Amino acid sequence: RKPRRSQAKVVALPRASGVACAARGGEEDTRVCIPLEELRNTDVEKVGGKSASLGEMISQLAGVGVPVPGGFSTTAYAYKEFLD
Repeated sequence: RKPRRSQAKVVALPRASGVACAARGGEEDTRVCIPLEELRNTDVEKVGGKSASLGEMISQLAGVGVPVPGGFSTTAYAYKEFLD
């Protein structure tokens, strides 16, 4: 008898918070973590390439029914603050 696999659920989340939208306009984003659902390939400087790619994958694949797990990324800003 094979063990049952749990089905992953795709949950649609809001695209971005007001802080994220404002930060994309040129202001410094001072959040310490950002949900992957809010990230795109253009956010590499904020969170690094792997997290930005995961965010892009979620935005592209979740809409067509491919289950992609959610999560969050710590930011470069948080890392710099930690070092200070």
